Amino acid sequence: MSKIQFRNAAHRDFVLENLDKCKVNDCYHRAFFYVMGISEETRMNIGKMFDFKRDCIIPEGMHGGWQTSGTVKVCHLAFNLWNGFTEEGRESYKQNAGAIHVNFFFDAILQNEEGKHVLYQDLRDIFDKEAVSYLKGEKTLDQTMKDYLKERNNLNRN
Repeated sequence: MSKIQFRNAAHRDFVLENLDKCKVNDCYHRAFFYVMGISEETRMNIGKMFDFKRDCIIPEGMHGGWQTSGTVKVCHLAFNLWNGFTEEGRESYKQNAGAIHVNFFFDAILQNEEGKHVLYQDLRDIFDKEAVSYLKGEKTLDQTMKDYLKERNNLNRN
């Protein structure tokens, strides 16, 4: 996990501890715990979102009283990377990406792709280019994500 960008030490520790706790280290678990570890609130409520005994997500946790608009976005992405889960009306990246966490969301999408190895700096360069285009208002967030994924996939093919 040396090339992964963590938000802080608590994020890193959360991912490592939960991967060890569930005894599974596949792309789904790595992506799920990486995303859930971005926010302190989601870290504190992981037991309401993931059943460690049954090794599965808990969709009902999306409606917990602790949830905020930001944590709901984090949980939606984590659930989507786990098994494609979406709630009606939450299918687009634009609705699921909170500005404060968007940098980590791109990294999480990469975590979910097993067996594809590209240079991390190349991905950062693509992200930076697309983020600037979005921030200048040249593209919507959905189009930015599509373009990012397309360019990233082209790297994977080379």
